[in-house]
Amino acid sequence: MYDDDHLALTHDLTPLFLSLVNDKLAALLQEAEVETAFFLRLVSLRHKLVVRELNRARLKNKKQFVKSEIECNKQLESITYRLREEAKSEVINLKRASHAVKRYK
Repeated sequence: MYDDDHLALTHDLTPLFLSLVNDKLAALLQEAEVETAFFLRLVSLRHKLVVRELNRARLKNKKQFVKSEIECNKQLESITYRLREEAKSEVINLKRASHAVKRYK
């Protein structure tokens, strides 16, 4: 689905568990059909991991981590918007097809 080769959710300060979730997200977005429920679960899990990492006192480069995560979130926002627009377009096409069938009958 997501055809941009520049999807970079992992950066130098990404902890291991967050990196694993990012890899799963990237793999999911490469599939032809994105399962939106699984996508939502992964994004929610990713959010929890980022918040947990931000709350850790030992994070030395907090500002850099935040800047990197903001860029990652912008990418996810763009992808989510595109997925929403595709779903909206599908619903509109189905509704038009349904009206055409009703008129044909």
